[in-house]
Order: sequence, then C-alpha cells, then structure tokens
Amino acid sequence: MNRRQQVPLWGEIFAGASAGALNCVVVNPFEAIKIRIQAAGQMFPRVPISSFEVMKQLGFRGMYRVSKKCFINFQKQKQNSP
Repeated sequence: MNRRQQVPLWGEIFAGASAGALNCVVVNPFEAIKIRIQAAGQMFPRVPISSFEVMKQLGFRGMYRVSKKCFINFQKQKQNSP
C-alpha cells in the first residue's frame, strides 16, 4: 500500500488472479459433488446419497476434471485479448 492507503495496480492484478486460481482449485471439486448429488436425487428420489459416496465414485481426478476447463477457459481468454 502506498501513503494514500491504495493498493497498486500489480497488487490488484495479483489478488484477482490468485482468487480465480483458488476458485478453480478449491470450489470446483465441491461444485462437481453438489451437481452429482442433485442429479442422483432427481433420478432416485428415495435413495439418499452422501458426499463421501460421490467422492469415492469420482475419485481425486474426477473431482478435478471440471477444474481443467476453468484453467483452459482462462488461457483462451488470455490469447483472444488484444
């Protein structure tokens, strides 16, 4: 921060990029689990399913399969920008 209590431009860019990366790494696996539970609830409404069962079914790679799309989308936007 400078004397006026303002964050420099590079600090804002770094904060935004790191927040986006953390979103891809931390939030997306839970989003995949949530979607899988919702889909199972619509197909089999009387059969309860837990998040641990979904994690076992998806596995580590399955939970992060969605995250690749997040990073790839960022790369495509970066290439298309002027």
